Amino acid sequence: MKHHIPRYSCSRAWMDNGDPHCIVFRGLRVDDGIEETLLGVVGPGAIAAATAAAKEAEERQDQVRDAPSRDLEAGTLCRRPGFPAIRCRRPHGPAGGE
Repeated sequence: MKHHIPRYSCSRAWMDNGDPHCIVFRGLRVDDGIEETLLGVVGPGAIAAATAAAKEAEERQDQVRDAPSRDLEAGTLCRRPGFPAIRCRRPHGPAGGE
């Protein structure tokens, strides 16, 4: 298996005149430096974004978990005398008290 070690080179002289590359070096240390710098900048924002996404997912789960009890409560209210039937209508069905 061939190793994939990045290699950086200046190819302007080769592209323009067919001359040899003016500078060539292996990129492991360069890539490590770029990675460190990039993660130092992006890291705090990524942590904040991950925290916000986790909180949003938890809120959605809470809504799903609480939906049956809200539906049950709404059904109980719709059976009470004097409760406005308009608030109990389902999108494709009759009012809850009818």
